[in-house]
Formats: sequence, C-alpha cells, structure tokens
Amino acid sequence: LKAMACLHSCPVAPPMEAPVLLRRARGVAAPRTAGRQWRWAGCHALLWMIPSSAALFPECVEEHTVYRHAGAHGIFVDVSPFALRGCWQGDCKSSDKFDAHDRGVCALVCAQIDECMHWTFGEQDGVSKCFLRRSDAGREVAERWQGGSRDCVPVEAADAVQAFYAAELPALRACDAGRRGGCEDISRAALTWRFAIERLARAGEEAFDANAMRYVAQIQSDTDAFMAQISEDNYPVVAANNREVFNALRGWLESQAEAPFDTSAPWLPSVFRGQLCSSPACYVD
Repeated sequence: LKAMACLHSCPVAPPMEAPVLLRRARGVAAPRTAGRQWRWAGCHALLWMIPSSAALFPECVEEHTVYRHAGAHGIFVDVSPFALRGCWQGDCKSSDKFDAHDRGVCALVCAQIDECMHWTFGEQDGVSKCFLRRSDAGREVAERWQGGSRDCVPVEAADAVQAFYAAELPALRACDAGRRGGCEDISRAALTWRFAIERLARAGEEAFDANAMRYVAQIQSDTDAFMAQISEDNYPVVAANNREVFNALRGWLESQAEAPFDTSAPWLPSVFRGQLCSSPACYVD
C-alpha cells in the first residue's frame, strides 16, 4: 500500500487512569503490567487504506477473464485463515481455491499471500469461488468470470475501525457472560475477540504508548491461550478482561470511527454485517 487517503483527525486525549485490573482465568498467566496510566501518542487514524494500483478497484478488474491453473499456475498454500469450505480436496491448509461470497474478498486474500500474483473469481459447481495464481499465464476468455493482479484490491477499513466494530458487535456483547448469558457459540465469540485485538494491536503501534501496548499484548496473549484450550468456565473472565481494555480505549476508538463510510461493502469483514467471525480473517459468513 503506497497511497493513503481519508485522514481523520481527532483531539489528543488527556492522560487518564485506566480502570484495567485484569482477572486471572484458570490456566492463563497473570498480567505482567504494573502501570496504571494511559497516554496517547497520536491523533490521526486512516479510515480507509487505498491500494497502489494504477486503476482503483473495481475498475482494475478484468471482466470475462479466468486464469486457469493449467497444471502450472495455481499456488497451493494455507488458506485456512480466510476460508472454511470449497478448498482443494477439502484441505484448506493446502489449496489454490476456496468458497468466497465476493470478488473483493478474493482480491484481499491474494494480496495477503506472498506467492499470489493474480486472482480469479467465478462460479464452479454452482458456488462462487476464488482461485489464486502465481501468474496470468493461464488467461482465457470466460463469461461471468473476473480476475485481477494482486494490486487490484478494494479499499479496506482501517484497523482501528475494524477493531471498534468487532468489539461493539451486539452478538459479541451478548456473549460477555458466556454460555449462561445466552451465548450460542463461544468459539466464534473468542475468534471475534482475537480479530478485534489483532486489529487494535496493529492500530496501536503508532498511537499508544508502551504501557497501553502492554495491556493490549496481555489480552492478546490470554485470548490466544484460551483459543488453544477453550473452556466455558474461563470465557467470561477472558471476555471481561478484553472488555475492560477496550472500554479504557473506547474514546479513542470512537474518534477513529466518527466519519461516515459505507459499511455495506461486501468485502468487509463479517462483523460489519452483524456476524461473529467464523475464520481468523473474518471474511466468511
């Protein structure tokens, strides 16, 4: 990404006492942070990130074009962070294809995989699919197929905006008390927390001080540990710790999401459509 647009300014928040006292879940390491004060190092957030391609998405998409594998041009990589179904021989750990509901998702996945130079999107066996290619050498004309280079990607919401929408998702809040509170899928709730925290951590690299980042790193570590050994008893504790940190940062997060934008773009993560994450990248509905 070379060019960036839609800078959104926000007032610098004054130092504040963080009401963060992380509780210890069974089997999860105790917090390592001792400081209590949050400071703010930055006040600008990118609401959208613009790709560096000469023509912006979707103008850069080649219509009626498919890039065939032809025995040589497909890449077989781990697409499990992005997909759940439609992979080669049912193995999303080594596949050149997966089910995708939108061409924008296909483009975004290609852009995040080093080996992928081109992507192609169309219907196979009645299902919309994404195919990843190392080149466009297998190019053919095909009705109702589309393709593009790895630089042909849609505009994506900034990390802080994604973190805010994920954490504020009503379906996630409904899970704060765990199964007893009516949560239907603790695994998906935890996956959504992981997604929100990863985006928060990336956004905070240039906006938070070291003390704030230690809190973010702690809940990220605890959530990862929980995902490795899911326990219904531990979930409310992990969720409460995560919520405390996000609440302490709520003012900053809200300021990043103030400017209006179209949340209906089909390539946005599923949290923008009111759904918990089903995969780490949160593209799958």
